[in-house]
Amino acid sequence: PDDKEDDDDTLMPPPVPMPVYKTYIWRWFVLGTYTLLSFSNGLNWLTFSSIVKFAADFYKVSIDELNYLTIIFFIGSVVGALPAMYVLDSLNLRVAVWIGAVLNFIGTIIRLVSVFLPTSVPYLGFGVAMFSQFIISLAQSYFLYAPPKVASVWFPEGERVIANTIISLSNVVGIAVSMLLAPGIVTSTDKLPILLGVTVIPALLGLVMAVFNWKKRPSSPPSPSSEDGMKLWAGLKKLVRNWQYWFLCVIWSIAAGVFNAFLVLIPQFLCPFGYSEWYSGAVGAGMIFAGLVGALIFGFIIDRTKRFEEISKIAMFISSLSSLLVMELFRIPNQPVLVALSFGLFGFFALTLMPVFSELAIEITYPVAEGTCNGILWTCVQFVGAAITFVAPYFGQPPDPKFSSISQCSVGNSTNSTTNDTTDLDYINLFYFNGALFFLIVTAYSLLFWPRYRRVEAERRRYKQTHLQSTESSAD
Repeated sequence: PDDKEDDDDTLMPPPVPMPVYKTYIWRWFVLGTYTLLSFSNGLNWLTFSSIVKFAADFYKVSIDELNYLTIIFFIGSVVGALPAMYVLDSLNLRVAVWIGAVLNFIGTIIRLVSVFLPTSVPYLGFGVAMFSQFIISLAQSYFLYAPPKVASVWFPEGERVIANTIISLSNVVGIAVSMLLAPGIVTSTDKLPILLGVTVIPALLGLVMAVFNWKKRPSSPPSPSSEDGMKLWAGLKKLVRNWQYWFLCVIWSIAAGVFNAFLVLIPQFLCPFGYSEWYSGAVGAGMIFAGLVGALIFGFIIDRTKRFEEISKIAMFISSLSSLLVMELFRIPNQPVLVALSFGLFGFFALTLMPVFSELAIEITYPVAEGTCNGILWTCVQFVGAAITFVAPYFGQPPDPKFSSISQCSVGNSTNSTTNDTTDLDYINLFYFNGALFFLIVTAYSLLFWPRYRRVEAERRRYKQTHLQSTESSAD
């Protein structure tokens, strides 16, 4: 009998190994690398937006032509979308960060070269600057699409939204710093090379950090879903049939596209009413920093509660109302405090939507890979942002003549100006158009979007199965 029992024991299948979920301190280095590179890319994106007069004068172009430096950024991001999605989801984060860091650094160096080219050749320096912006924009896709992927691969369930928020908003923090830094450095046309030299520093530091970022993924996953995710083409096929994703894509594209275009054009909105470029830059930066605070607060709440839908609907509703407040106040001269507060309130709630919608898209499309899902969202955003930036001048109208004496829009205020155009336009019609869009998407989103959190459900099932297996093993 004893021998028989021994034989039975040898015939029993080996125990199934219990899944081990671990976090590693290296995740903070990965987060820091992506955060710095995304910050650098944002710094490069809107370098010229708060110094349009000096930049246009330096390159000897009109301000409408200078806006193409922003539009080319939107276009480049769209062109680079598919390769970035493929690298993120079919290869790995290590390759993605290397490619993005190299493109970002090369583009920044080429842009610096553009200011040392002979000005006697029309459009030579500006053409090189356009090319450099295109190269930098190709890098943007590797940073904008990556936050939910980094959060999922390296961070546990209770830290994902915060990790996503930090990386996502580092890009707009870069924009905020550029809005403050550029007017502070470029006080005359000949100071532009100094500014572009400064932007090389974070691009170089980010490249160095990327070189040392040699790990593809952690040795053990931090959560049950972190190793899931389809390859690019399989994910695209699955997304085609997910109507909730495309509904969310339309809503987020309009909201973020309007916000991006709004951010680009702040100086041109405010200058007819006596607000300087320095003030416009400060207002834009304040709006972004207020949004960073709001996103961190709501991100912490969502990590604990998983209330994606409720918080996003509240944030959308309040941001739409605050945009109306901005629309009423920015056309009132000599009200810098009220204008700044209205922009800050708008940013506090509007920027909260960036990481929330990113994570929400992952939830409703699981197990589609994060890079594919987030990449399509941002591609649509760039289309809308480019379109609004391009058509914005057509919404402009001459401002009330009583404001002509206080306008800050004239280009010809630097000692060697060669341009005579002016950007004295009242953009109230554009605000009416954007306000109507916001009202439509807020109403549609509130009434029609009722998501199912597929990733949360899958993780709970796996945690439950793990618990049951652990209980059965203890009982045996």
